Amino acid sequence: IQNPVTYEEYMKILELRRKVIQLVQEAFQGVDILVYPTTKWTATETGAEEKEFLGSVRNVLSFGISNSCIGGGINLPSVTIPVGRDDNNLPIGLEFAQFTHGDTKLLQLCSLIEPIIRS
Repeated sequence: IQNPVTYEEYMKILELRRKVIQLVQEAFQGVDILVYPTTKWTATETGAEEKEFLGSVRNVLSFGISNSCIGGGINLPSVTIPVGRDDNNLPIGLEFAQFTHGDTKLLQLCSLIEPIIRS
């Protein structure tokens, strides 16, 4: 490991994460499910490290997948459903996230939505 995190740093990160989870739960009180694009863009060429996005160059890995880190980062169970393809025939996904302990409701919803999207 090139830059290991100290115990103190790790504990600060965990505390920050707890605060973020609390803020999200408060902000979305009464909201059952969040829906958002799985990624900010479709797949890039193999080996590409950067991509232009809205006028600026971004790191493919850290910026491209940042949407899909939302749920996992704050303990939201999430499911991605393919919803179509772009002009280059690359898949486009839509992510559904349910607040904690909502796994069953989330899976039920997605099992209803997926056939509709695919038709």
